[in-house]
Amino acid sequence: MKYSFCILLCWILIGSQALGASAVRQDDLIIKNTLKVGGASAPNSKSALEVESTTKGFLPPRMTTTQRNAITSPPAGLSVFNTTTNKATHFDGASWREGSTIDGTETLSNKSLSAPQILDFADLTEQADVASNPGSGKRRMYVKTDGKAYLRNSSGAETALGSGTGPSGPSKNFVVNPSAASDTTTWGGVNVSFDRDVTVGNKINGVASFALTSATHTAMFISDAMTLDDDTTGNCEAQILYKGDASKWKFALWNAAELQSVALTNETGWRMASFNYPCTTGLTLRVISTAASPANINVGGFYWGKATNIGSVAQAEYIGSIKFSGSGNACVWSAGISTSFANFTQDAACDTTVDGNAAVLGSKRPGMTMTNLKPGRYVAYFTGFFGSTATGKQAYLRLFDGTTQWGGVISAMSSAGTNYAPSTAVWETTYNAPQASVSIDIQGMIDSGGGIQLGGGAVDDVLSVYRFPTTAEQAVSVDTTAQSWSGYHDNTCSWARTNTALGDPAADATCAFAQRTNTNFGTVASAISGSDKLPGITFSPTQVGKYDVKVVFLAQGPGNTNTAFQLTDGTTVVAQTQYFFDTANQLKSITLSGQYVASPTAPVTLKLQTSATANTVTIGGGSNTTAIAEWSIVAINQGFPAPLLVGGVVNSSSGVSRPEAMTLTPNGAAGSCTYTQHGDWISSVSGSAVGDCTVTIKAGVFSAAPKCIVTSNNSFTTPDRFHFSTSVFSKTSTSFRIQSSVLDDTSGTVSGDGSPVDILCFGPR
Repeated sequence: MKYSFCILLCWILIGSQALGASAVRQDDLIIKNTLKVGGASAPNSKSALEVESTTKGFLPPRMTTTQRNAITSPPAGLSVFNTTTNKATHFDGASWREGSTIDGTETLSNKSLSAPQILDFADLTEQADVASNPGSGKRRMYVKTDGKAYLRNSSGAETALGSGTGPSGPSKNFVVNPSAASDTTTWGGVNVSFDRDVTVGNKINGVASFALTSATHTAMFISDAMTLDDDTTGNCEAQILYKGDASKWKFALWNAAELQSVALTNETGWRMASFNYPCTTGLTLRVISTAASPANINVGGFYWGKATNIGSVAQAEYIGSIKFSGSGNACVWSAGISTSFANFTQDAACDTTVDGNAAVLGSKRPGMTMTNLKPGRYVAYFTGFFGSTATGKQAYLRLFDGTTQWGGVISAMSSAGTNYAPSTAVWETTYNAPQASVSIDIQGMIDSGGGIQLGGGAVDDVLSVYRFPTTAEQAVSVDTTAQSWSGYHDNTCSWARTNTALGDPAADATCAFAQRTNTNFGTVASAISGSDKLPGITFSPTQVGKYDVKVVFLAQGPGNTNTAFQLTDGTTVVAQTQYFFDTANQLKSITLSGQYVASPTAPVTLKLQTSATANTVTIGGGSNTTAIAEWSIVAINQGFPAPLLVGGVVNSSSGVSRPEAMTLTPNGAAGSCTYTQHGDWISSVSGSAVGDCTVTIKAGVFSAAPKCIVTSNNSFTTPDRFHFSTSVFSKTSTSFRIQSSVLDDTSGTVSGDGSPVDILCFGPR
């Protein structure tokens, strides 16, 4: 056998040498020990096959995926080169694998991997010493073979990333605001202690915070004076991130006193609260208790700077109104002899209708209560039946909140016998700080003798309040662009009606209707009956919401006639008033204003309707002015919470309504008109005669001619009449002329009355 094997091997070797590069084929050749190819040294005794070369490589079987998968019952460890994927693969006894694996026992301790490694079906665990058990090597992060990555906190609670599962979650693996509580030395406090803390934000994240603790009221957590960049102007915002029962805490902005605040609420999770303020440096932020025994809360951070929440800010915000009935259980209030302002007697039996943020006063006094008012300018409108109960006595009305009289006083003078007339009053005031509750009373006064009566007419008395934003809030975005329109029916229009019931007057076939201004409002046309014009307007609403509608018109009636007027869409009454014409052919300027709720479903018609107890009442009759009826309508964007982080402030554009007020006293010879203004909008006032003044408005206050309401304190027994004219308007300046107690409507002659008048102007910015 020995010689036979030698003969066979020698034959192979000799044959190989003889054939040179020719291939030798031998089926199923078995070599029992080691076979070495190449090299001069002996083969390694531990190797079954050894290939030694410095110029050639080992070439394994090459096949496609299809060819490889066609191998039946491959043994574990079988290797091929997959030409489909260009990767070396091996069979692990169950499936074909690529690359090397790390088994479940591999520990990566301060190691770096210079080549890609495959976890395969093994777990990866990152171990770290934790404070609760140093040296334990508890695992903090690991990847399991279920395909999920897990985090574990120091107490052993774990959760799978992205799965939302786990007992309680690792609350302190990541701190989302690590700098929030990094420096308590810049904060101070009164009756409050504060410590750094990290509380659960969610299953993964923690929130660094101050833990505020106090059992004393008042407690305050106070910042140092805040600084802003020099170019930070306009609308700023202050934010607080907090958690806990904060129902007895508020977040406030302070200078020498509180400027702005927001009440905090009971929150089990983290919540952001904020408010806006005019950008001002040197202010402080405070977290202040509002009641005894405030609960402990966590504060996770603050922000102050340019506003981030201005998506839409209301330019005019409806607060609320009360309608006091003029029929049925009518509201009638009286006051006795008084030379100083006092409340009217209550009328508990009268009917009231309350809307918005309003509540009746006491047992139904004329006025209202409002709660949680933001800082801003507030304007109150009142239409009602008012007069004195004695001959030749001057009666006055004002609005009083218990501390401050709102700007403006109206008056009425009785002539022969008692005199009651429909009256329109406009009062305004400014609150620089939040008001938890405000109660406003309409108060009366008479100069001497007799009494005063409020209410008692055949129409409702209405008190409505609106808020206009502070300068910092006056911003709009593309989707809340201001919408307003104004126009008029000219002095060729005349509408007459003879009927004791309210209804449409006869239409006018020849009169003209024209537009004055239009800002994003669409087409507005005159109301019609058939093809003839009615005293009204027709428009198509572009948004759901409230519209502020005003009409100022001239009316004429015979003597001893009681008339009524209303603004309506045919079903809903927007506003009503009445007037007593005591002499024949008396011409009266009447204002109706109110809020109308519309939706963009169909065109809307708002029109004037009239009635008279006898004879005929006519809308029209004037010839000294271009217009018989002046119309204006403004879309009121209701206030609503704006979301955080929706972008920067968008500057106000032309069309945003702006209110301005003044008191004018033409109390001397020519050139001596005096005045006081609310704010800073008047440039100068000059006079040509007593009762005749010209007011010049500062450049840039309005972008178009404003509309103004004039309320007088006339001491004459004749009815108040005014001439009010606006010059040709430019964006740089405008002026208007006011003539009080006009004696001759044609010539404009005035009586020489020097009594003060209150003027409220509205116009686009």
